[in-house]
Amino acid sequence: MEVFNGSPYTPNSSGRSASPCRYTYWGDRRSICKGRRPNIDIILTELRNRSRGQPQQDSEWWSVCLSPNEYDNLLALIQAEEDLQDVKYDYFPQLSKFVLRMGDVIHEAIIEELKAEINDQLSSIRRSGNQPAADFAKKVKPWGSLKISPGIEGRHHPDESFGYKGASYPGLVIEVSHSQKSKDLPFLADNYILGSNGIIQVVIGIDLEYRKKKGMEAQVMDQTLRIQLKDFGNWVACPGIDDISGEIAIAFSQLYEMVEEGEERKQIISVKREMDESEFDIPRKQKRIRVRSPPQELRPEDEQRITDAEEKVEERRSDQDSDITLQSNE
Repeated sequence: MEVFNGSPYTPNSSGRSASPCRYTYWGDRRSICKGRRPNIDIILTELRNRSRGQPQQDSEWWSVCLSPNEYDNLLALIQAEEDLQDVKYDYFPQLSKFVLRMGDVIHEAIIEELKAEINDQLSSIRRSGNQPAADFAKKVKPWGSLKISPGIEGRHHPDESFGYKGASYPGLVIEVSHSQKSKDLPFLADNYILGSNGIIQVVIGIDLEYRKKKGMEAQVMDQTLRIQLKDFGNWVACPGIDDISGEIAIAFSQLYEMVEEGEERKQIISVKREMDESEFDIPRKQKRIRVRSPPQELRPEDEQRITDAEEKVEERRSDQDSDITLQSNE
């Protein structure tokens, strides 16, 4: 498990952090991405599949390399399609990475248990004799997986978050990760904390692969995660926040048990489903399968809006290519 309080990524000479993608930045937001339009098309296809509840990519952290300019173009296309407005995704401008998440049983179980534990301890503080802390805790609530677009630092949907009433951002963000996502946790924490100008106080990253590292389990089992109560708020929403005392304390051994319970739940569900499928093996011809209605046709005004968005994207790409050609000739 990792707890972040911010560690800025190192920019290169152009003002951007080094990117793992194989293209070069020219100026502030230009990039050489010849033939990269297929990446936008791939993302749009998956977004449309997910909006219909039919994802084709089942990775818990499916990522596609996408430059900031391409991301702007993609946003224009997304905003032109009403069905895509509620689809959750992440974007890391400093990594030029677009991400779609997919939770699993273990992932959801840990979030559920950790959220319940934090809520229980907040309830205890609300009933305590420490009146300033009790009054503060009454205004701290779970914010869930709301969209967070912190400044220029991209867009994210955290696994869980807690915030203070009246704040613009949550004070605490929780992220649970498998191997793919764990590599991006430090950048994710930077995006949250730096992008919100410190209003997001703490990012907790739970790496499910951590205990597989040799000797790591013994080193952390006797430690405790301590979250200061005032970390749930910020100095803007609560001017007297420095005077708030109290904390949330969760033993690492307790977090380990949450992971164990999540894995056990996943195993039980898997076995039960296999048993149910064999016991209730109803021939397909006896099942009354609902036939999907034909897709709703786009209204003329919808078609025009999408066409206009695509034309603007093409014009923008053409201008970018012209700028790149001029700079290359120089």
